[in-house]
Amino acid sequence: MSGISVHATFPNLDAALRQMREVGAASRQVFRQAAETGGRVVQQAAIANAPGPGIGIEVEVESSTRAVASIGPLKSKWFYRFRETGTKAHGPKHKQTRYQKDIKRAGIGTSDKRRSMMRWYQGGSPIFARRVRGVAARPFMRPAMERTGEITEAVGAVYMAAIREKTG
Repeated sequence: MSGISVHATFPNLDAALRQMREVGAASRQVFRQAAETGGRVVQQAAIANAPGPGIGIEVEVESSTRAVASIGPLKSKWFYRFRETGTKAHGPKHKQTRYQKDIKRAGIGTSDKRRSMMRWYQGGSPIFARRVRGVAARPFMRPAMERTGEITEAVGAVYMAAIREKTG
């Protein structure tokens, strides 16, 4: 995944974690399942607002009491970061284009040579450096992470199910 990262911690789950340790329900599998369940809530919310498909999730168990779900655009969708954060208008600081510089440097004077040089540029290389308009930010990951109530409920349900399973 690329570019965008948001971290969230849930201090209200300490009591459930303490109870899980007491009954022996704390395991790497439970933490992985909880991280994936909470991550899926964020992923679904992000997909609903994303500019297109390609929001992935990776779950990694870091220790015996910690699992992390990384949610964000796939590497092939690197340009989604511009929608999330926005950009300012940008472009060349000079007015002379690459084509014009190369023509001048090559000392090409006749119109036939200029036309053939222009065809070459149009065929494969960037022709002109141009000004790009800015893009306003339309975040889709940050609003998805603000659903802390839903995420906490989903993660808590996994923890409580593990506690109930161990206590009978």
